[in-house]
Amino acid sequence: MLFKLLLICSLTVLGCGSEKLTDDQIAEVLKIHNKLRKNEGASDMKVLRWNGALAEKADAWSEKCVFEHGNPDMPKSNFYIGQNLYASSQAPETVNYESVVRYWFSEKENYNLSTRTCAKDKICGHYTQVVWAKTTDLGCAHAVCQKLGNLYYTNGLFVVCNYAPG
Repeated sequence: MLFKLLLICSLTVLGCGSEKLTDDQIAEVLKIHNKLRKNEGASDMKVLRWNGALAEKADAWSEKCVFEHGNPDMPKSNFYIGQNLYASSQAPETVNYESVVRYWFSEKENYNLSTRTCAKDKICGHYTQVVWAKTTDLGCAHAVCQKLGNLYYTNGLFVVCNYAPG
């Protein structure tokens, strides 16, 4: 029994602790996504709903503590799943999902709606994922990683949101 306890503790210390969102965090992440989406003015914009299966996939991905996109597959689905990632070198006591989503949304300034492209050498894919009109489902999770893989962060925050269809 002592060996199992030590092994569990060692894995916890060396790895990262992913956390499922609380009901308040789910409400927060849905509220900010839907508010920002609504303000874009698209006539076919869908209201996002929480998807537990997408959240489970986000949770599994965040546990890996490697800052790179995954390709979550969903059984019995005929659509692509989009994914946004966020990392911070300092893990806060509580995650402010509104700030994370607004950070992604800030890429709007890099997006040209008339050509539907990003400005040269700029990033806008997180923004377009947040406001993709046909997206209906959202699932997010986060982890506090003792070592956040390829970013070399210690005690870093890693947030993953999955979108369907993406």
